[in-house]
Amino acid sequence: MKEEVAKQLQRCLYLHISYYLFNILFLYRHSIDIEVKGLEKTVRAKRGLKFPVVLTVKEVDMSGVVISAETLFKLQ
Repeated sequence: MKEEVAKQLQRCLYLHISYYLFNILFLYRHSIDIEVKGLEKTVRAKRGLKFPVVLTVKEVDMSGVVISAETLFKLQ
C-alpha cells in the first residue's frame, strides 16, 4: 500500500514539475524570444484521458447524494 501511494505521489510531482518547467520554457520562447539550448527534444508529459461518467437514475438514487438547486447553480 505504501509503495502504491509513493508511486502515485512521485507521478503527481513529476507532472507538476513538468507543467511548471514547460510554462517557463514557453515564457522564454514566446515572450522573451530566447531559445533555451539543449531542450529541443524534450517531450511534454501528457495527462491521461478522462471520460465523463454518466449515471442512470437508479444509480443516482442508490448513491444517496442529494443536490440542491442552489448547489447545482454554483457548480455551473
